[in-house]
Amino acid sequence: MKKTLLITPLLLVQCLAFGQKLSYQQKAEEIKKQVWATPAPGFELKEAPAGMNSESAVVLARYFDLQRTKGSRFKWGASGGTGNVARTDKTTIFRERVKLNDKSSLEEFSTIEYQKRLDNTSHFGVSKLRNTAETFIGIKILKSDGKTIEVDIDEQVLLKDKKDEAGKIAVSNLSVGDIIDYYIATSEITEGYADNYDDNNYVFFLKDEYPVLNYKIHFRYGPNIVVRQMSGNGAPELKITTNSDKDHILTAQLSNLPKHKGLIWSSPYRQFPYISVSGTFVGKGSTREESTLPVVDAHIETLKNMYDARTGVADPEISTKVKDYFGGAKQLKAVPLDSVICKLYDTWKHSLFCFYDGEEMDMSNARNSRTAKSLYNAAVFSQNLIDLKIDHDVLLAASRFSPALDAKKRDTPLETFIRVKGAKPIYLFFNSVTGLYNEIPHMFLGEKAIVLKPDRKNKFETNFTKSETVLPAGSSDENTLSEVLHVSLLNEAPQKVKITRTSKQRGFLRSDVQAHLLLMEDIDRELTALVKGKPLQTRLSKNYITKKMVDDYQAAFEKARLDEKNNFSSEIKEHFDQEPQQLSNYKILNSGLKASAPEFEYTATFVLDNFVKKAGNNYIVEAGKLAGSFLKLDDESRTRTVDVYMSGPRTFQYAINLAVPKGYRVKGLEDLNAEKKNKTGAFSSRAAVEGETLRITISRSYTNYFEKAADWPLLAELIEEGSALGLKKVLLEKVN
Repeated sequence: MKKTLLITPLLLVQCLAFGQKLSYQQKAEEIKKQVWATPAPGFELKEAPAGMNSESAVVLARYFDLQRTKGSRFKWGASGGTGNVARTDKTTIFRERVKLNDKSSLEEFSTIEYQKRLDNTSHFGVSKLRNTAETFIGIKILKSDGKTIEVDIDEQVLLKDKKDEAGKIAVSNLSVGDIIDYYIATSEITEGYADNYDDNNYVFFLKDEYPVLNYKIHFRYGPNIVVRQMSGNGAPELKITTNSDKDHILTAQLSNLPKHKGLIWSSPYRQFPYISVSGTFVGKGSTREESTLPVVDAHIETLKNMYDARTGVADPEISTKVKDYFGGAKQLKAVPLDSVICKLYDTWKHSLFCFYDGEEMDMSNARNSRTAKSLYNAAVFSQNLIDLKIDHDVLLAASRFSPALDAKKRDTPLETFIRVKGAKPIYLFFNSVTGLYNEIPHMFLGEKAIVLKPDRKNKFETNFTKSETVLPAGSSDENTLSEVLHVSLLNEAPQKVKITRTSKQRGFLRSDVQAHLLLMEDIDRELTALVKGKPLQTRLSKNYITKKMVDDYQAAFEKARLDEKNNFSSEIKEHFDQEPQQLSNYKILNSGLKASAPEFEYTATFVLDNFVKKAGNNYIVEAGKLAGSFLKLDDESRTRTVDVYMSGPRTFQYAINLAVPKGYRVKGLEDLNAEKKNKTGAFSSRAAVEGETLRITISRSYTNYFEKAADWPLLAELIEEGSALGLKKVLLEKVN
């Protein structure tokens, strides 16, 4: 079980955060005393109600508490000056009391992984801005004989250095029939404004794989924090009060939340009740008023203001660079429209994602997952199109995994993007460095969109004509994963397999692994070449006058390159569910960053265990697992009452070539042949021996991004064909 909530307890931790010099262990002991002594609804229960013994687990009680206050601290500035710096102290607690009824839930709760310490403090000369977090764990086990055992937190540290520690706790003495009562608590201190918008939106989906009998939610925010809360899909509103310190108190007491089956491939914002709470700090003397306009109208009003020369974001840099790229404004007129738009998009992407401002020196693959602010960037891009007199619309849509476009309230932003008019519409989304020209991200496929036709009267006034449209739904052949694997038994250890794997991915299927494997330095080099930009070193030297900063960037790029092997290793582990051995020849064959070559392609050679077992003189090969792990449905997931929201239409293809050792023949091929096709998709598997090679071809595809619950059995058929294949084996029989 991995709990990722940032959580810690009540007033005690707040006192700890404000400067008492206690060791981690001392803090842990004080927190433990406070948490176990604090009453909460349902935590006195020692048994689940009659009739719930057939449930895998029952959550007897759950509690979430957050306290966030804002103050200021006197600081020496980086340049030697002085001033006040905003400081946030945030404490939370997440506690659960769970009755375990079977081995499945026992396994889930038998380990807890968490971020023990994290220190992202920034240093500026003699000054620093703190950004720290510490997490504390407590566990009790109530045995069926009435005995209570408090678990000794003897943890295995997974990752440790001076600033970053992750912990893993094995919950010993836990058995089916026990009740586990545990908490995870985190104390955070942040100076500056880094936390003002990030990690401050808390969403509670009132659904769970287990029934929840009691659930209390409690927030306390300081008086200088603007609090926003919303409830959707029938969830109750939080009760809001204030105390004598003018703190905002938000509470909800829930009970008897039902279990929801079929939670995979769902859209919680559209299918389940939810409560959302966020808090934003407002500085002294400033105000922040909520718009009284409906959500979409408020978004359009903000967009409109961005076109005003007095308050907006007009910047002709993109169009100017593209004019220069093609040799000037006159020459640009002769260039085909799609070439102009593609180059404008490449220029925008290079200008944003390949700019280094000195604030963030981390060049690891985490940088590749940054997202752009679509409202701002679409407004800028639109005004560059206006400058070039290119006919276009600005569109608004909601992600399929967020509240619907017409929701009266929302805690996630609308996406703003552009549709250029031509023989075929060209869509431009402003989201990520891996996004491509004329590519619709999967979460918007088939969604309804607001169309805004800009009409610029003058530099101070732009009006929009409003209409609606539906975005294309896409097809499974636009989003594909195709892999070729050459497999052989390792000569020196035949119970291991050596695999050379080449993977080619297109459409949205490439995005996550692309961001994980590409190095920022290589991304920069390729995007720079696309726009004929200046080399990285030249840009760094121009932006920053200190050689040290340039050297720091170079060191960051070099560190990221040293991590490249680990990136490939973790991707392989994710695919095959085990660490690769003897990893070699790993490289990117095509970055997938060009519209003219949109496939992301990479290769690696490695060794894996657990695919071959010796049986006398013969070998049993887990042939079905060579395509990676397949989704498996448990008994409860085979029936479903809620509709199916998938990432998008998609196709997966595998060509596996297993070298048959000399002196052996293959038996059991017929078990690898399967085929299933219905209106939701298709699955097929074929196997044949050609010469000294066993060739297995596997294909599975999903036709749509959405299916009604009534068609879930058809999807389940395809899923179960894949999971059945994953269990299939072949015998390499020794020939006498």
